[in-house]
Amino acid sequence: MLEDLKRKFFDQILSELENLAVILEKEPDGDKLDDTVERIFTISHQISGTAPMLGYEVMPKLSRKVERAFYEVRTNNRDISSQFLQQTRRTILSMIETLKDESKGMAQVSN
Repeated sequence: MLEDLKRKFFDQILSELENLAVILEKEPDGDKLDDTVERIFTISHQISGTAPMLGYEVMPKLSRKVERAFYEVRTNNRDISSQFLQQTRRTILSMIETLKDESKGMAQVSN
């Protein structure tokens, strides 16, 4: 059962992160930027809360940093620049690789 939860989590989070990386590549603006900010905050919050319960160790640390940054954006305590969006995309790409690496490691341990 736990393995099923891990697989569902992995598939969902990987898909969300990959979609966000594509969206950020085009540097959204206006309403699309607002939607993207919400998606990034929501997915990073989900990772921060769920990943530790499933045995992920590095992913929650990365996602907490993203979550805090986008919380500041949502509360108007941080502005969004092109550089900020580029750094966010690089971080999301790093999160994708970390998710894959950690998932492989957990699969090897359970076998």
